[in-house]
Parts: sequence; structure tokens; C-alpha cells
Amino acid sequence: MTSRQYQELEEVYEIWREASKKTEKSGIANRIVAQSMINEMEKAVRKVTVGICVFPIGISFFWLAANSLHVTEKSWIGGLPMLIHALTAMEIFLIPLLYFMWNDSFTQMKASKSMIELKSKLLKSKNNTVVEDDINATTYEWLVPSWSPFWKETQNSIDPTSTEKALADELKKVEANIESLCRQKAESSVVGAAAISSLDVSSWKSRKEGQREFLYFILNFIAFYGYLLGIIAYYYPDDVNNYYASIARFWMTSAESDWLGNFAGDFCWTIEPLIIILSPIYFASSAPKSKV
Repeated sequence: MTSRQYQELEEVYEIWREASKKTEKSGIANRIVAQSMINEMEKAVRKVTVGICVFPIGISFFWLAANSLHVTEKSWIGGLPMLIHALTAMEIFLIPLLYFMWNDSFTQMKASKSMIELKSKLLKSKNNTVVEDDINATTYEWLVPSWSPFWKETQNSIDPTSTEKALADELKKVEANIESLCRQKAESSVVGAAAISSLDVSSWKSRKEGQREFLYFILNFIAFYGYLLGIIAYYYPDDVNNYYASIARFWMTSAESDWLGNFAGDFCWTIEPLIIILSPIYFASSAPKSKV
């Protein structure tokens, strides 16, 4: 998802607004569609921000790798001062990513808890139904996990006429699902019954993803602080008596804190890729199976 998709989402959103004015619809389905597009635009901005932060961090890895090979001891690529500048840039751009990891971990775990509460409401309700007040863009995606609106995919071109028709079709599908979820007729809601089963899987996955994000935060925070010790050791060596630098180094010598910090950073950033590679295998093998 890039800035191009953000622009496309804006165009689709504007077409939806114009179409809504013509039809004067303001029901729950319309609100779900609007909120879904806004959520996707926010995700697009978030991914662009992450990309902006990851790019300089990736460049800084060049000097980290060179340092591991003892190349920075020479003056070929700027020597030690250039390594410190690269580490400083990496630390600055890592801060927003740490915030995202922290926020995502608790957002995912909170979502897992909300899914369990929603499932409990479905089980206690008449014929697996929910009230309209419990349905928004987020809960709708939980209740109808198969929902994949066209605006989530990159469009080759935006044609107002065809887009307006696609939006109308999407609205009809959402309205039909909401009617099934909220109806209080004698027969059971098929959509609601499917949601009960899928919520178990989604809740488990959301909780595990939250725990994984928290683990990412821990590993990256240790790496962040570890490499920060190297910067402190460079600017505040042992012969510079700085009280706050000594506290930051936990009263170790500059050489000790530099070595230990570099080791901690390298170790954590070696473990993290292993988790990224192996966690999908764990999710696939350990996730509860849907009964529908």
C-alpha cells in the first residue's frame, strides 16, 4: 500500500460522498463503508511513514555490517565518526517504529478481548443475532471475515461510473449481511452462526499477533538502547566525567558499555528475523480450527 493507493482511496471516498448525497442514504451500511475507506487511508499513511523510517535504518545497516567486519577501523567509508552518525540516524528513525510496535501490541490484544465479548453477546442473543449499536466497520470485519471490498486493492484506474456501481453493489452486500446479523426472526442467522466460529480463530490470532508485536517491541527497544550505549561511549568517554552518561551506561566503562550494547543490539536483531520467519508456521499449525 503506497501513496498512490492513498490517492485512489481518496478518489473512491469522494465518489462515495457524491453518491450518498444523491441517494440521501445514511444507514449503518453506509457508515461501515465510509469508515472502512477511512481506515484504509490511515493504513496507507501509516505504511508510507514506516517506509520512510525503514529506508534510512536500512542504509545505516551498511555501516553496522562494516563495523562487524572491522572495516570502520579504517577511513575507507568515513571511519568511526561516520558509524556514529549512521547509528544516530538509525536511533532517530527507530523511535516512531517503537511507538507503532507498542501501540499495535495493545491494540491487537484489546481487539482479541473485544472479539470474545462480542462472541459472548452472540451466544446469549436470540438466534445468534446482534444489535446494530454493536456493529461498526471494525466489528463488521470480525463478524464477516470474508468481506474484502474492492477499495482494499490497488486500482488500475478510477472510473467514476463503474466505481459508483461497485460501491452500490458493496452496499447491498453489507446491508444484506447486517439484516441477517440483526434480524430477530424464528430462524437462526447464518451469518451470525458463522461469526461465532470465526471469532474464536480471529480472537486467538489477534491475541498472538499482539504478543508477537510486544516481543518485537522488547527486542527492538533492547537493540535501540544497546546501540545508544555506543553513541554515549563515543561522545562521553571515561575521561569525560559526566554523571548522566555514567547512569546511562549503568556505571560501566565506555569500552564495556560499547561492547555489551553492540552485542545486545546484534543479538536482538538476529532473533527478530527468526521470529518473523517462524511465527507464521506457528500460527498456521496452532490456530484453533473454524467449525464452519
